[in-house]
Amino acid sequence: AANVDEKALAVFEGKKRIKIFTQESPFLIRSFDKYDFKHIDGGFVYQNSDEVGEDELKNAKLMSQREASKEELKDLEIAMKIAAFTKSNNVVYVKNGAMVAIGMGMTSRIDAAKAAIAKAKEMGLDLQGCVLASEAFFPFRDSIDEASKVGVKAMVEPGGSIR
Repeated sequence: AANVDEKALAVFEGKKRIKIFTQESPFLIRSFDKYDFKHIDGGFVYQNSDEVGEDELKNAKLMSQREASKEELKDLEIAMKIAAFTKSNNVVYVKNGAMVAIGMGMTSRIDAAKAAIAKAKEMGLDLQGCVLASEAFFPFRDSIDEASKVGVKAMVEPGGSIR
């Protein structure tokens, strides 16, 4: 809760199995919450909220021979921020500062990649020259191959695959 007054606390103190959490802000502002709560049957789970900083790409490791241009880096930053707050498994295509396509909530990353490409084609959108981001590592190269087929110029993912 944002705030709990003394009257409410007096009511809750008499209840068993109840915990009151308050935050510093007088308003419930999700973007500033330190924890992310997920309600489940019989309770909830909480974890640290996702945070995507301003210079998120600053410590990125170059995995190809070509460095991204300034424009591509800006697009990669946007794609990465969108991917971080989108239902997994996801891929995000961005070009010229705008999201062009997104595949999300799939059981595999390749399904997300194919869904985004299909939707872009259905809407008559050109992915040539886009950048691509994913919220998790690419476990196989299939998603990267699909992105290459449509002309993606640069990609970013958090890493972790041994392949």
